[in-house]
Amino acid sequence: MPPRFCGACAIARGHSRRWLSAGRVVPELDQPRVRELVVGSYRLMYEIHEENVYVLGLIHGARDLAALWDEEVRGRPADS
Repeated sequence: MPPRFCGACAIARGHSRRWLSAGRVVPELDQPRVRELVVGSYRLMYEIHEENVYVLGLIHGARDLAALWDEEVRGRPADS
């Protein structure tokens, strides 16, 4: 795990909901509660709930999130 990611998680854990809401909405998902912070070359995606924040994933920025999401949801590669 990249050292900057660990540092970003520690920083995010100590910040308020307002700060976490400043992350941009993940464009591929377009859901206001699902946001991301860019940490170096990685995208740290998280979902904000009333009292909790859930880390959804950490992917390299060069990866195709739409294809990865399709593979996860459908259980097969997007080009199959």
